[in-house]
Amino acid sequence: MADEFRIYGFESVSAFLNYENMIKLLLISLAAAKRFRAKGKTVSLDFLALALRIERRYEAVNDALSHIPADKVWGNPQGIQHFFKAKEGIVFTGNEKERVLSVDFVDSINITEKVAFIMGIKNLEELKNYFHSNLRFLRKVPFYTEDYELDLEKAFETRRLQITDLMVDQIKSRWLSKRTSGASMRSSRT
Repeated sequence: MADEFRIYGFESVSAFLNYENMIKLLLISLAAAKRFRAKGKTVSLDFLALALRIERRYEAVNDALSHIPADKVWGNPQGIQHFFKAKEGIVFTGNEKERVLSVDFVDSINITEKVAFIMGIKNLEELKNYFHSNLRFLRKVPFYTEDYELDLEKAFETRRLQITDLMVDQIKSRWLSKRTSGASMRSSRT
């Protein structure tokens, strides 16, 4: 008789969850994995992606799980569908062909989007305002965000240097064009 479910990475994840959330995550995942079952075929629950980020995000993961009402899972199997469409919080990705359910967590802070926005800012004042505003926001978050703060700071410094280099190049270019046009005017007079 084959195993019905194989679970990967849950032990690493469960070490960071409180008891209620550990059971809730496992039950939600098992309920979601039922959609992949076929007679005699094993379904894999993959917690490895979550295991990679849980050490820094365990507070946010516990908070997200504690806000999931138990009746959303036990009394209503359709409530599981939400996790397949979720953009933040507990997120499921399924591969029906391989019968794998991947469980992950996406932070609502979305630091990648903030860094991308910083890289598109064109003036120093706007850059400084955006950076300081987001830094204040991150410092108010009740969970660990130091790595996000560092990512934001690196992006800020990179973009600040790019903008100042561009400003210096523009000033040099103007100065050279004025100097060249001044020299050509003097030579045309002689």
